[in-house]
Amino acid sequence: MRNAAAFLLLLAACDEQPPAPSAAQNVGLDEAEAMLDEDAGNEKGPAVETADPSSN
Repeated sequence: MRNAAAFLLLLAACDEQPPAPSAAQNVGLDEAEAMLDEDAGNEKGPAVETADPSSN
């Protein structure tokens, strides 16, 4: 019974949410997301693999 109570207390303590980002952090996160989106748009698809591995 003690273990169950301790488990429930730990479970309740772990339910906390991290604080929301500040305005300055939000701007930085938006810039980083835009940069990653731009980089993802520049990527080519996966390389075409040949059936014969010795041809590489």
